[in-house]
Amino acid sequence: MDESGLGETPGASGSTENYTDCSCISENGLAGSAKPGTCDTSCSHLFLPFVVLSCLAGILASTSHTPSFMLILRSIQPEDKSFAVGIQFMLLRVLAWMPGPVLYGSAIDTTCILWEKKCDRKAACRYYDNNLFRQRYLGLQFFFEVGAFLCFVTVYVILRRQEREARNAAETKADPEKEKLAGNSIKSPESKV
Repeated sequence: MDESGLGETPGASGSTENYTDCSCISENGLAGSAKPGTCDTSCSHLFLPFVVLSCLAGILASTSHTPSFMLILRSIQPEDKSFAVGIQFMLLRVLAWMPGPVLYGSAIDTTCILWEKKCDRKAACRYYDNNLFRQRYLGLQFFFEVGAFLCFVTVYVILRRQEREARNAAETKADPEKEKLAGNSIKSPESKV
């Protein structure tokens, strides 16, 4: 037994098969035991629903490209459309495609439990905290998708309001009698009646 409280049981070829008398993983006050490898998980039955939901989220997210393109084309003056599409794709590349891998990579790196060391520096991660990994990865994805949805809703509301105002202005200009009635119904401050 070494100073950490671990005793090794040698295997057939001299390699360690399991650890006994482990004081750091005691069960009911008794010394526990451990074997090399990853711990079993009870979440394997959730793999298929995760894949299905991820695919649906990917399909739903990818369907936003055509509406966003149409939104730009419908809401911009004809002489500015090509410039607006260029700005849209430039912002998409600068705000999504370039920092995306860096953001996801740094979020994943924060879930590392055991780092490989090379020349006294961190190299690759050997083992991740699966629960924290899942929460950070899906949380980041959820955050970005909700943010994009809120942006689309905001733009939709603004465009609907502008369209309604333009339609009301066109109806008022098309019917001069309505305009006269609307002008007469507003009382001037000098009016006593």
